[in-house]
Amino acid sequence: MENPWIQIGVWGDSIVHGGCDPVMGGWVNRLRLYLWSRGMGDHVFNLGLGGNNSTDVLNRIEPELRARRVQVDHVMIGVGVNDLLHPTQPMPLEVFAQNLRDIIAIVRTLGKSPHLLSMIPIQKDPEKWVAYNAIMERVAADTGAGWIDLRNCLIASDLPDLVHPDAKGHEKVFQAVKDHLIRVGIIPEE
Repeated sequence: MENPWIQIGVWGDSIVHGGCDPVMGGWVNRLRLYLWSRGMGDHVFNLGLGGNNSTDVLNRIEPELRARRVQVDHVMIGVGVNDLLHPTQPMPLEVFAQNLRDIIAIVRTLGKSPHLLSMIPIQKDPEKWVAYNAIMERVAADTGAGWIDLRNCLIASDLPDLVHPDAKGHEKVFQAVKDHLIRVGIIPEE
């Protein structure tokens, strides 16, 4: 018998983790609570770690996804900010792109559905931000991964430290992710 619960694992950085949201613990927790309130279970696993970049997620996703293979059907990947804002040198775009392709390949090899999230509109290095998001969008299109475009969902006042959304910003990210999941048929319409 198929499990009726929606099962999602979210890998990424401090934005995935819920950084700067003392109200509800971030957009991933809001998604979990939303699904739970609609009788769709609480299997939304927040695997965001502050400081993680695409290489970090690539190195940990396979064992962590294998450990949750029965409890995760859809995998969301939220990386890029730490690739771009590395303290000494941004990750080269070709390495970033290959990391994303490799992450998606692992997710697919384990029989799960991958979804890439764009970077939110951080207030640092706008030209590189555009380039990293373009890479992410192209990799999603080339691999057939879901694409969740968050580039326009926040405004500057939603980012108190210029990188992390506040509670209002996390609510906006949650709404954008929820809308994507409804649009692609993972969550039934309300």
